[in-house]
Amino acid sequence: MARTAACHTTAARESVTTMRHFTVGVARQWGIPDEAREALGLIVTELVTNAVRHSGSCDVAVIVTARDSEIVASVRDSGRWHSTPRLPDRPGEIATFGRGLLLVSAYADSVTFDRSSHGTRVTARVALPSRGCGT
Repeated sequence: MARTAACHTTAARESVTTMRHFTVGVARQWGIPDEAREALGLIVTELVTNAVRHSGSCDVAVIVTARDSEIVASVRDSGRWHSTPRLPDRPGEIATFGRGLLLVSAYADSVTFDRSSHGTRVTARVALPSRGCGT
């Protein structure tokens, strides 16, 4: 059974903390294991930071969905990016700034970017440990 929660707010610096706390809190309520919950918190922090800093959007939204095998976070903005976000080719490509997507790709099992005339949605999936008998 899938569970979904969403939070929508203005795209401002303080929104980063708000969205991280929302995401981690929901994941905790749903009983998501610590490692996946913390990975998801970091992913949302980086993606919301990018939306606030680079999209020009007035708002940002996070949608969190948990299924038996994964937890998914989608971060949506209604802004216009100047270029398509991309994952760095290798860690040494970025010296001191712009490591957010590299961190997201390191903690997520998959990341997709969807751009449209309505904004950008980045979706990150984190696999959950399988639950065997007695767990």
